Amino acid sequence: MKTMDVRDYARNILSNGDIERKRQLIQLFSEQLYLHDRKVVSSRVKKAAE
Repeated sequence: MKTMDVRDYARNILSNGDIERKRQLIQLFSEQLYLHDRKVVSSRVKKAAE
């Protein structure tokens, strides 16, 4: 039996899972999550001054 890394498992759910599985995975996090450059991050990223 192959050992699976938690990150690989989460990545697999987010890539291939149905909406309910994705929702269940996201609800496990106690921190608020944000999207930045199409990536999920756990803290806000400040915008660069224009």
